[in-house]
Amino acid sequence: MIQITKELYRRALHFYLIHAFPDDDLEYYSRWAWMVGGHDFWDRGFKACGEPEPEEFPFPREVRFGCHVSGNTKLCCYPTGFTFDTNHVGDPPDIVAEVKRLKQVIEDDWERHGIPVHGRGQRP
Repeated sequence: MIQITKELYRRALHFYLIHAFPDDDLEYYSRWAWMVGGHDFWDRGFKACGEPEPEEFPFPREVRFGCHVSGNTKLCCYPTGFTFDTNHVGDPPDIVAEVKRLKQVIEDDWERHGIPVHGRGQRP
């Protein structure tokens, strides 16, 4: 069983951001600045659907970091790995196609770098 750690979350976010904001240092680093800004991202308990997370899993289930074509995309984290949530309901077809393409690229890159992807490779 994989153990989600702060370092693993940081690596997952890094690959998310380099694909979500290609060649855009301002957006890349502003996400990092937000994450480590004065709201104790790493140290406080997080909630999903209004329920407290178990103490042994102190990471947020989802954070809307967005991407270059949509502000709605999210990084989701589960005890079994990460997902790129396209969150594209109601978006026009060209946006849907691009966020789905990004999902594939990001999740493939995570796997190449040993970052577990939630829902992949976990079924018999």
